[in-house]
Amino acid sequence: MPDRSVRIPASALFSATARVFGALGLPDAAAAAVAEGSVDGDMRGIPSHGLMLVPMYAERIGAGSVTTATKGEVVTDLGTIAVLDAKNALGILTGDQAMGLAIERAREFGISAVAVRHAFHFGGAFRYVMAAAEAGLVGIAAANTRPLMPAPGGAATVVGNNPLAIGVPRGSAASPDGTGSTAEIGASDGAGPIVLDMALLEAALGKIRIAAAEGREIPPTWATDSSGGPTTDPEAAIASLLPTNRSAATYHGFDQILRIENDLQGACYAWCRRRHDLPPTAEAPPRFPFRGGDF
Repeated sequence: MPDRSVRIPASALFSATARVFGALGLPDAAAAAVAEGSVDGDMRGIPSHGLMLVPMYAERIGAGSVTTATKGEVVTDLGTIAVLDAKNALGILTGDQAMGLAIERAREFGISAVAVRHAFHFGGAFRYVMAAAEAGLVGIAAANTRPLMPAPGGAATVVGNNPLAIGVPRGSAASPDGTGSTAEIGASDGAGPIVLDMALLEAALGKIRIAAAEGREIPPTWATDSSGGPTTDPEAAIASLLPTNRSAATYHGFDQILRIENDLQGACYAWCRRRHDLPPTAEAPPRFPFRGGDF
């Protein structure tokens, strides 16, 4: 198959994407932040969480299910713990806000947790834990998604492919004086952080969508068809949305997904929508608010 890829400078992609969101009503700084987050996904080799999402974001802003607000409202503030109501703003903006608040409070108290309710898709979770790690802190980010996965041995989808990311600083950023004191947090010797960002199934749904768009097969361990058998056809996988659940590792993934769901439900004070209430992110009517949760 001939290579039909086109190389475009990242700066050009950033400018064009920022103009898109500016035209949709976002202020310049907010449009730039969303553009930067979108382009960064592609630059890091994660196109499933990059510019591929821009049309969906734009469609939902146009339909009114996603707003052009630039930040959420802090509705619970207990010092080291806070809850942010995103009010259906773009997830990158409220995700940045939540992690910024968590960093601020962790510097003050030594630890912090910020949950976000009424949240929309926040792109790649790596973005937020990198911000924490670059500030000299260990960062954790997670979110819930639409139901995609049955329980091991089951057939009905009951939980989503919830993302989980962890970022750990290295070098002097981790403990500049060698004591681990939070009073010195923030220094850096240029060493990049250690970052883990993963889906809790074998692959994110976005990767299956990219394979379908490019006419590629997927590994047979990624998903099943409507009959429950493994498939290499991404279109059949999207139609069935039943990820494979035959490996022992999936039991562990299912357990972690439930942990994220329960943590979000408690942290958001029962205002995050439960996994079975979430509409399909890409397939739902654009006017339907996602109202998910992240942490």
